[in-house]
Parts: sequence; structure tokens; C-alpha cells
Amino acid sequence: MKGTGPDGRITRQDVESYNPLPAAPGPAASKFPSIVQDAYTDIPVSNMRRVIGTRLTQSKQEVPHYYLTVDIQMDKLLKMRQVLNSTLAEKAVKLSINDFIVKAVACALADVPEANSAWLGEVIRQ
Repeated sequence: MKGTGPDGRITRQDVESYNPLPAAPGPAASKFPSIVQDAYTDIPVSNMRRVIGTRLTQSKQEVPHYYLTVDIQMDKLLKMRQVLNSTLAEKAVKLSINDFIVKAVACALADVPEANSAWLGEVIRQ
């Protein structure tokens, strides 16, 4: 989008009159899976769940709470990361510990999709 304001800034009129053209698929589009729109389910909330959700939200906001941390042994992961990084060095790719954590969380959410739910007051979006 090109802005018509001073120094090429995007104005309100630019945004309101914007008409996106269909994008031609390029090489980057084929690398990543497309995001499916409306890939969620809204579960109606019963009265009991509504009360539980309200009280849980209230307790998070009003009651003092604390967080726990855990130390974990990651020696095997660090060795695997070192081996993978040495094999990927020619491709200029370097894996971080965060990459492995994100992958583990994604696999866990695929196994337990209920963990990726949102409380919206009247429905639970899953």
C-alpha cells in the first residue's frame, strides 16, 4: 500500500479506500502451509462453566499468586543441537534452543488441542 500523505505516510483515506489485489503465489507461498480461516470451534458455555470461568478470571486478577520454576537437564538436547547445527552450517541455518521448545509446544498442542482454547465469556473457542 502506498501512502498519499506527507512523506508517503498512510492516511485514513488510504486505508479505507484500499482494495487488495489477489497475490500471485510466489516461491515463499509454497514453502509455508496456508492458514485455514475459521479453523476453530465455538463451544457454548453452560451456567456452571460460566461461573467457573468468571471465578477463575477473578482469582487471577484479585488474588495474589506466584509462579514456580523448574531446572531441567538438557544435555542430550544440546548435543543434538550441536550435531544438527554442524550439519546445517553449509546452509547458513542455525538452530536455537528456542526452536526446539517451540517445536515441542506445537507437538503438544497437536496432541491436546483442548489446551489451545480461549475463554470468550459466552463461548470457549477451541
